[in-house]
Amino acid sequence: MRYAIHLISAANLVAQKRKSNEVDIEDISTVYSLFMDVERSKQFLKEYEKEFMFSEIDDDYNRLERGVKDNNQMDVDK
Repeated sequence: MRYAIHLISAANLVAQKRKSNEVDIEDISTVYSLFMDVERSKQFLKEYEKEFMFSEIDDDYNRLERGVKDNNQMDVDK
């Protein structure tokens, strides 16, 4: 419900910018393309997770769990 209210409020601002007193479907479509709800955000993150920095951290962590050393890592065991 909160998402819908924010969407309509932002669409109202778009309608005001084009000097209209009513919100059109076109205004809502414009705003919808700019903002994501929780489900679309999760889908986006899953789709592009390898392009975010935290995927590098996970890769390093997985290598450490398997005992594989990275040649660029500093050896702190000695």
